[in-house]
Amino acid sequence: MGGGGLRHDIPPALLTLAPFGAINVHASLLPRWRGAAPIQRALLEGDRETGISLMQMETGLDTGPVLLQHSCSIESRETGQSLHDRLAKLGAKTLIEGLDQLDYLQRHAQPQPIFGVTYADKIRKEEAEIHWESSATEIDRKIRTFVTGPVARTWSGEEMLRLWEAEIEEKPLSFQHDQPGTLCHFDHGGIKVVCGEGLLRVTRLQRAGGKILSVQEFLRGNAMKVGEKWGKA
Repeated sequence: MGGGGLRHDIPPALLTLAPFGAINVHASLLPRWRGAAPIQRALLEGDRETGISLMQMETGLDTGPVLLQHSCSIESRETGQSLHDRLAKLGAKTLIEGLDQLDYLQRHAQPQPIFGVTYADKIRKEEAEIHWESSATEIDRKIRTFVTGPVARTWSGEEMLRLWEAEIEEKPLSFQHDQPGTLCHFDHGGIKVVCGEGLLRVTRLQRAGGKILSVQEFLRGNAMKVGEKWGKA
């Protein structure tokens, strides 16, 4: 799948070496999300649609004319892995379709519009850190996006926890004044954490160096207290 991270390093002479030039399969609807991490950025931003762009390569970063595009919806509980897998299949289909009619598509290629350009910067490891002052919606997106790495993480005291799965819940009035990161309830259905807006019910998590556990398995071997806080002090 074309992420775009290395295209600006390709010598210009190579782009015209082949009779039809160089084409690329990019995992977004260009010009939105040019760059290295289009799948992750679409999920983090809460986009409802993405897709595949077959493009003629230029020296610029994903700036070339678009030959063919196919869109797909982003499901409400989509993860980085599930969206990657769906786009991989759509990308293969788009590439085959494009190669079958490449001459025609190149003659009718559409320059990318100058409006709507966004850039999908490479994911940095520190982006996986959860800031509980954020809304439950934003934190949930982060958890779902980063299941393929670097995996969303928080802290319980000095211990790092990786969060693999969670659900959003409304914040009851009784918890409105609790500080973000406060554990307000836990049982076999999940560990509920106060967010800047809403609650997050964590259902799968992992201690550093340990296995990924359901919350039921996790609570068997880890003492939690209502009122304790997650996150860096």
